Amino acid sequence: MRLCIVVSSIGKARRLQDLLDSFVSQTDKDFLVGICDQSGDGRVTDLAALYRDRLDIFTTTSSPGLSAGRNSVVRSAPLESTHFIFPNDTTTLPSTFVAEFRERHFNSDVVAFQYLDKGSPRYIFDDGDYPLSMHNVWRVIEPAMALSKRVLQVTGGFDERLGTGCTTPWQSGEGTDLLLKLTKENLVVRWDNGLHVVGVPESYGLDRASQLAKLRAYGRGYGYLHSKWSYPILTKVKICVTPWVRLLIGGSSMGIGGAAAVCLGRIEGLIGRQVAK
Repeated sequence: MRLCIVVSSIGKARRLQDLLDSFVSQTDKDFLVGICDQSGDGRVTDLAALYRDRLDIFTTTSSPGLSAGRNSVVRSAPLESTHFIFPNDTTTLPSTFVAEFRERHFNSDVVAFQYLDKGSPRYIFDDGDYPLSMHNVWRVIEPAMALSKRVLQVTGGFDERLGTGCTTPWQSGEGTDLLLKLTKENLVVRWDNGLHVVGVPESYGLDRASQLAKLRAYGRGYGYLHSKWSYPILTKVKICVTPWVRLLIGGSSMGIGGAAAVCLGRIEGLIGRQVAK
């Protein structure tokens, strides 16, 4: 196994430095780090240069968007790279992550591990191998996902028209879209609760107006994928109603404004409304 850690960053220097420090602390040093500098001023490349004596690291640039950045790194990675993980620049890895991943998943094509948000897992699932389906792909998120080179070649990588920072209104869903392509390949996803990355909520550091805008933008991508992949009409209705149900039963901290933003975004995505992102 030759693991390549893929990071795309617009230059959140303090958080990115924490992530790079967590790479330095790995007990298993046999991995590559590829960083796409989307800062526009080279500050990510400058920061990466400070780690070249401690990490096997390279940098790239790309057009805007998280998907474009990740694809740029994957394309530039050395040929011997066999597996890729995609932590956000706001996450960190435990010091034994690489060693444990190599020991348990050297022959895996798709691995999902835990994303800890405020110390709690984003999703609850059982360990094991499960066929990829149109239902379970939604419980895998890119910062807590590993893919083999083989599956990235099969899918052609992330769709650069989807995801945070792209030029379309569909500001989420690029990882789910990639996995949906794989549902036709008779592959399994291996869930491993023993591995995790430590992250922050999507609303981290944002004021209320920005939080609501992000919820709506993410909802737009979510709804768009349900339309693109022809989910049943009842499923489409359900995803629009769910934010309100969760709010009513006390299972959501988004508030009325948050539920409205998510619901509106999902409707916009379902109907393909080309609003400003």
